[in-house]
Amino acid sequence: MKAKFEAVSGGEEIVQLMLYGELLVNSKYDYDKAGLFKVWRCFGAVMRPAGSDEEAPSRLSAQLRGAGFNACPTDDRVLIALNENLGLMLAEHGIPTVYDGYKPDGAGSSEDWAQHDGSGNLPWFTSLRSLVVSDWARRLLVPQKGQHFAEGLVVASEVCRLFKWKNGGEELGNVPAELEESVKGLRALQGHPALPDGLLPVFEVLLLVATAKPPAEPEHTIKEKPKTNGEDHESMAVFESTLTKYDALEEVFERGSKAKTERAKEMSEQVARDLVKDYGADAKDAQQRASKVVSRVIGTRYGAWLNSQKAEQ
Repeated sequence: MKAKFEAVSGGEEIVQLMLYGELLVNSKYDYDKAGLFKVWRCFGAVMRPAGSDEEAPSRLSAQLRGAGFNACPTDDRVLIALNENLGLMLAEHGIPTVYDGYKPDGAGSSEDWAQHDGSGNLPWFTSLRSLVVSDWARRLLVPQKGQHFAEGLVVASEVCRLFKWKNGGEELGNVPAELEESVKGLRALQGHPALPDGLLPVFEVLLLVATAKPPAEPEHTIKEKPKTNGEDHESMAVFESTLTKYDALEEVFERGSKAKTERAKEMSEQVARDLVKDYGADAKDAQQRASKVVSRVIGTRYGAWLNSQKAEQ
């Protein structure tokens, strides 16, 4: 792959190429049935040019974009997000991507799944607006019956930005309330020249996706929620979401105390950032809350892991 990238790099040598992706460590939805559980799937590539000057990443990125890759410079590297050209190259080398052969159960027929603006297996849309208002996205993210089909979508933009569009079945913090306020404000501007054409429908769909819940269980099956003794629900919700982005804690414990300490620090920082972003928490308070919940949960899991190790001896 490195040689193929260099062939279209305009003479820029590439000294390092790495692929990045996700190892699905949670058996949610139909991931196990679809063969995704405990399987690594590629999201993109990152490379470092040989040139030591500040413009080397920009030059390499420009050449790769001219060759049809979704490339952008970042610091001393070049990030390449998934698009059809990268997907074809990965397929040539037998490297599985997140979209290879996967269609969530219940998200429509194979014909429905192919109703995007592209022509290949990778769902592709001409713009973010085109994706948001599409029937394709609504079928996936707004359940008509039963549970949600997936956690949401990982969206790769033409400027290499990767972000997740979560549905109402996931923890979204204050996002639904903020979207509701935005929709109210936009509706109040209807007919005003300051309102961009087509903006209100986009926000209405975003609100629908963020608030649509699966049908409630019959009343007689609803169980009383256990008392939580003042548990920080917001921090726990963010931490549980953070856990899905990493390998299992027990695998970290096997690597030793240094790895455990580093992972706890990394997770605390991530939880604190999400508390600020999703819940409007004060940065200092968010860090304290994040450290508390991460330390407690990792400590509990570590104790259980130690006990299991002793039991196996």
